[in-house]
Amino acid sequence: RVDTLMLSAMKGYAATGLYGAAYRITEALTFIPIVVVTAVFPALSKLHTQSRESVKAVYEKTFYYLLIAAVPMAVGLTIIADRVVLFFYGQEFAASVIALKLLVWAEALIFVHYVMGFLLNAIDKQHLFTIVTAAYTAANVALNLVLIPKYSYAGAAAVAVITQAIAVLALYYLCTKNGYGFNIFKLIYKPGIAASGMAVALAGLKGAHLLIAAPAAAAVYIALLILVGGVGKEELVLIRKVFSRQP
Repeated sequence: RVDTLMLSAMKGYAATGLYGAAYRITEALTFIPIVVVTAVFPALSKLHTQSRESVKAVYEKTFYYLLIAAVPMAVGLTIIADRVVLFFYGQEFAASVIALKLLVWAEALIFVHYVMGFLLNAIDKQHLFTIVTAAYTAANVALNLVLIPKYSYAGAAAVAVITQAIAVLALYYLCTKNGYGFNIFKLIYKPGIAASGMAVALAGLKGAHLLIAAPAAAAVYIALLILVGGVGKEELVLIRKVFSRQP
């Protein structure tokens, strides 16, 4: 929240309101990584005392599931940001679109930031997570001091992306250094392909109402993800159990 406080102090309530409008949309999506990581953390902590390979398997699978959610969210909201802002806030908040297009990428990085940070907690490396948090918070303040005076709320949004990228790179390095590394490109390319197809679908649905375009694009993404093998038998069984409320 330091960016909001600094923006308010340096640019006033109007700029803060435009930034806050975009921020609230992306912030509402944070429940996804919170729920997932909260559910997985006890298992990671318990497995840490039993099997490093099991911890790595759960961590990598959780990371992949969050990527499956984060990639289409970022791509989709970037494309339809103008329609989302218009739908929720009206034309008077049209200037919030640029902030939303940036903040959604910061939010996507938060998805994987959470799982890597809590992995370090689970393997008794909490101090490393604390150091990274302090470092990117300091970077956030320093960069906001430079960019907010010149670019206002767009600068604050850009800083959010930059500092989350710093956090993710640092956490990825530390997780890898502690024996929990993997090839991130191997995990991201299938969701990336599916999200590219979804982007094409959204472009074709440019004239459609948001409540039609968004579900249709989501359906295209899921279909393409299954088609390219991004969702296998294990995931389909899991989804079926969730919707049928099986344990």
